[in-house]
Order: sequence, then structure tokens, then C-alpha cells
Amino acid sequence: MPAMWATLDMPPVRMDVDGWLGYAAELKADGEAIQESLGFNVKSQPQVQAALRSTGLRLRGDASCDVNALTVWLQEARQMGNKKRVALVEQIMRARHCRDAYSKYGAKWVAENVEDGEWVYPNWKVTGAETGRMACSDPNMMNIPKRGEGSVYRSFFIASPGNVLLVADVQQQEPRFSAYLSKDETLRQEIMDGIDLHQVHADMFGTDRPTGKQINLSLNYLISAYSLALQTGMPVEEIEEGIRQRRMHYPMYYSWMDRQQRFAEKNSYVTTVTGRRVWTNPYNFQAIRNAVNGPIQGSSADQTKLALRYVWEQCQIESLPFAVILVVHDEMVLDVPRKLAARYKKIVNDAFQETGKKLMPTIPTVIDFRTGSTWMAKDE
Repeated sequence: MPAMWATLDMPPVRMDVDGWLGYAAELKADGEAIQESLGFNVKSQPQVQAALRSTGLRLRGDASCDVNALTVWLQEARQMGNKKRVALVEQIMRARHCRDAYSKYGAKWVAENVEDGEWVYPNWKVTGAETGRMACSDPNMMNIPKRGEGSVYRSFFIASPGNVLLVADVQQQEPRFSAYLSKDETLRQEIMDGIDLHQVHADMFGTDRPTGKQINLSLNYLISAYSLALQTGMPVEEIEEGIRQRRMHYPMYYSWMDRQQRFAEKNSYVTTVTGRRVWTNPYNFQAIRNAVNGPIQGSSADQTKLALRYVWEQCQIESLPFAVILVVHDEMVLDVPRKLAARYKKIVNDAFQETGKKLMPTIPTVIDFRTGSTWMAKDE
């Protein structure tokens, strides 16, 4: 409830429409060129199956050719040294990516969501997810990719004339609440010592940091070893061994997860650090995961929304325009006058520090800031 009035006051987001449309046109052309060189429709399952069979791959007639299946076949082809199949699957996946990206973020997106030439007015929902996270629609700005090739879309959301975008990102917000809720001393000490938890998981699972981050966050939601293997491209056996090591490394955390599941089975809800209930549906196959995810994700959402309210209040006290244009889970973006960027930075930092002390007093809150002319830019 405290965040409601702040959300209602959030200004629109400015967009570089020409840049967006130009990039969309490039994707469309690339996808069409790849498909033309292949000589079949990459979105047609029978045609894709026929092409894959030509490389010696044995497929049932009803075999799915979705992205998960293609990822597995690509990994197998690389291990076998089947260069023909590797090239074919890579081209199919790339053409599909280009077509899907254009369909989702092409000219239609601009026509449906941009007003007054360059402004986007998202529909923010204070509580849009079961855990209490904020949500967004028309358009969903939370779906704009943060990493990988799709992150280029963030470069098309720009500061107002004379302004810069101030981006505040809470460092490892959910792992911090995991440490506070579970009272796992190893996890807490790693955070207190400033150890990169994602790198810890990268070392534990024998992979790189981006994959370590994916593993760390996914395992907090009790994802299966098989699903994680599909996502990361790692062998299931390596994932299972990594999970065994993780359980020994964080024993109190796993004990807490077990207690959460038993509590949810008995009461059909769990609570965040504020005491807010997150209901779990015992008839939903996700109930066990939600029993763990609810307190962690919900507590993180509580902090972000209370910080949003504090920023709104402090802007009123200092007679400053409320400048928060985006809230994406652990990230807050403000469109501020360049000469006032330092002032707004202090307001945002104070807001998160205050909420952190109230909600997880034994765990520090650390904020990464950057400023630039676009949502994606580094410090300028």
C-alpha cells in the first residue's frame, strides 16, 4: 500500500524510436536471409525435422523441435564433431531468434506502445505476482532483456533532454535475504566478506560466472538438475554433483528450505520478513518451490517497494520532481537532470539502506549505481 501513490506518480519513459525500428529491420532481414539460404521454413516442425534427419539424426514423427530439444541436439552434435548438424541447428536457432525478436519487438511494438512520438506509459501494478512483486503491462518493461544480445533494446530507452538516466541496482538482493531468513552462517559470512556468491557457484560447478549466477538463482527456486542442465548445457551428472556440494556448503540454508516446505504444506502460506503472507496452492505442482521462493522473492519485493515509497517522500521533502521511471525487481531507474544526479543518488541510496536496516538488519545492503544517456549505458 505505501508504494501505491509513488507508482501512480511514475513519469513515462522516453524512447529512441528510430534506433529501435532500425535494429528491428536488421533482425528481420537477417532472419529472412538465413531462412532463404536454408530453403525451408524454420518455424515449421515437419520441415525442421526433415532437415535434421538429413544430418543423420533419428527422430520420431512427433518429436518436438522446440528450443530445448535444439539445444540438446546442438550439444550432442558438438560432442560428436558433426559440423553439418552443428551449422544447421545454429542457423535454425538464429533464424528463429531473429523472427521471434522482430515479432515481439518490431514495428508492431512501437505502434502499440509509443505515444506522442517518443514516450512509453507503462501500466505499473504494485502487486502483480503471487510473491508480491511489482508487475508491468502495456508494455511489460520488466521483460526488456538485461543480458545477452537482447540487452541492446535497453539502449533505445533514453534520458529526457538535458537529463541522464540514473540506474540503481541492488547487489545480490535475493541471496542476501536468503542468508538473513535461513541464518546460514557460511552464506552470511560470504556476504559480509564481499565474496561474489555467483563466482562461488561458478567454482563449485566448474563453470563461468554468468552460468554460476544462473545456477545460484535457479537453485534458490528448487529447479531440478535436469532442467538446470538443459538451461546451462552442462551434463546432468555435473549438476547433481554440484548440488551435493552446495548442500554441504550451505547446510543451514537447506534446513531452512525443508522447514519452509513443511510449514507451507501445513498452513498453505509462508511469510516475508515483514510478516506479509504469500499463499501457496497445495494443488499446484509449483507449491513446493513457492514455499521457498515466496519468502525470498517476496522479501526482496517488500524492500524495493518500500524504498520506492521513501524516494517518493524524500523528493517531496526536497521539492524535487519524482523521477523514478522504471522498477524492475532489484533495479530502479530515474530520469534526472544531470546537475542533480548526485543528489538523487543519495536519496536512492539512503532509501535502500533504510529499508535494508529495517528488513534484514544483520545483512548489509549494497547498491551499484551508474549513469548514462541510455538505460544500458555505463557511467558517462
